[in-house]
Amino acid sequence: MNRIIRDFRAVVLIAGDTFGELRRHRATLAVGIVAIFAVGGGGWWREFNFGTEQGRFLLDFGWGVQGLVAASFAIVATAQVLLRAFEQGTAAVALARPLSPATWLAGQALGVLGWVTAYVILSTLWLAGTLQLHGLAVPIADLTAAATLLVLKQAVVIGVAGWFATYGRSLVFVVMAACLVVGLGQLRFLMHDDGGVSGWIVRLVPQMRLFDLASWHESGGLNGSRWVGIVAYAGGFVVVLWGMATWSLKRREF
Repeated sequence: MNRIIRDFRAVVLIAGDTFGELRRHRATLAVGIVAIFAVGGGGWWREFNFGTEQGRFLLDFGWGVQGLVAASFAIVATAQVLLRAFEQGTAAVALARPLSPATWLAGQALGVLGWVTAYVILSTLWLAGTLQLHGLAVPIADLTAAATLLVLKQAVVIGVAGWFATYGRSLVFVVMAACLVVGLGQLRFLMHDDGGVSGWIVRLVPQMRLFDLASWHESGGLNGSRWVGIVAYAGGFVVVLWGMATWSLKRREF
């Protein structure tokens, strides 16, 4: 029990340090610029009239941009934080203490996820305000559900980027590889699962479309059991990915 409490405190401390590191490396500025651009864009969109489909277009466009920016930030931030820690030796110092690789990686991931969550909240509030200006009131329940799904999705994205970063040594490689996997995951519903070897390969790619609210609206919406399934699916992938990252980190030479 004492070890669990100690590891939990270590994860929180490392997450806070990672959060502060991202702030020092202008992550705040990046999120702020996106938010300002989005708010300014809301006024710009008002100059156009797309007819009766205007509100729907803004909603779909807003969700698309929000997800793209969140995934890009999650991948790049995770890659930069981990690779910088490896290059500067801070990872070696941290792991030389009685601190497990799994605890250290969990803290790093939690710090990045904190920044992504902040962006998701800001961008969701902006989108709700912009739609309100156009006379389209989106239910609070839908906004909350969409934002929650996006945060769960980015947790998986961070896991993918973290796995590549633990054995990759190039920022370009980590970003490109993570983008490829995430892109395939977004298109996985188009892949054919024949039950053979190729089917198992397809199952190894996370089904990113599960975290899109629109796909659930097409099948009757979300209920309690579906929420449990989504959270379990995301949690399972996060555990597997960060377990693989921990295994890779133990064998990495500093």
